[in-house]
Amino acid sequence: GGNQADYGYATPTVTVNNCNNSIEYVFGGGNAAKVPSTDVKIYGADSIGNVFGGGNGISGVAADVTGQTLVNIYGGHIGKVFGGSNKTGTIGGTITVNVSKSNDCTDPMLVSEIYGGGNMAPSSAGTINISCTGTDGYIGKVFGGANAANISGDINLKINGGNIGDVFGGNNASGDITGTVSVTVGDDPENCGVFQIENVYGGGNLAPYGHNDNYPNVRIVSGTVTGGVYGGGYGQPAVITGNPQVTVTGGTIGAVYGGGNAAAVTGNTVVSVSNATVTGSVYGGGNAAGISGTTSVSVLSGT
Repeated sequence: GGNQADYGYATPTVTVNNCNNSIEYVFGGGNAAKVPSTDVKIYGADSIGNVFGGGNGISGVAADVTGQTLVNIYGGHIGKVFGGSNKTGTIGGTITVNVSKSNDCTDPMLVSEIYGGGNMAPSSAGTINISCTGTDGYIGKVFGGANAANISGDINLKINGGNIGDVFGGNNASGDITGTVSVTVGDDPENCGVFQIENVYGGGNLAPYGHNDNYPNVRIVSGTVTGGVYGGGYGQPAVITGNPQVTVTGGTIGAVYGGGNAAAVTGNTVVSVSNATVTGSVYGGGNAAGISGTTSVSVLSGT
């Protein structure tokens, strides 16, 4: 997009083509100006600090996107990927982040953090689809929400492959989410060599979430989760207000918790396990975390 001049002709497309690139910031939108929609494609890079589907935004002037943002990550060494904007700027349409390793870049896909929303800029909820990181690739953390910004609407986080550290349905540091959070793992798995996640959380990392009627819904269909699957969040500030639901219908899981990991739940929890291998234990509550309501655990089959 433009610096301080709006652009309204068509969708700006930003493409980073090969491995031999070193870029600090990539924006689909403008600096302090509007664009109608965005399309960002990263095929590879030696080093990219931050990728935004939206714009930057400066003090007093937002970088709005009146339509949708689309980010496709096919490879490269990237610090952070955001579906939304950086400092200020709304997203008027849908936000979509797709991650799937391409052979165009022979270097491994290494991404520290991926966000469906923005950094500090509020936005509508996004959809993240992760299908493959390659056998030597790795994603450190995935957030369905934003880093430190409000999110409006329902979050959908879908993972069908890859080598990933921690997955969070909610935000990272702060920010409110007004809709329901859905985290689905392995309902349509890709055959790309590695399908392993360390931990899956319905809530956020140090960020609270919930408004009684809105709750995390975590569903594991296939794949391996070496640590735990949690209906709640991580860390004491990541309190869930609502009724988390965890459903495991396949895969190999270390442990299953209806609540959070050192993060309380103000509400009830529901856990259902069938046709899965759980190497540890199944809990209706959390790990070193309280539940104010009732817990329900149903183990129908599996080992």
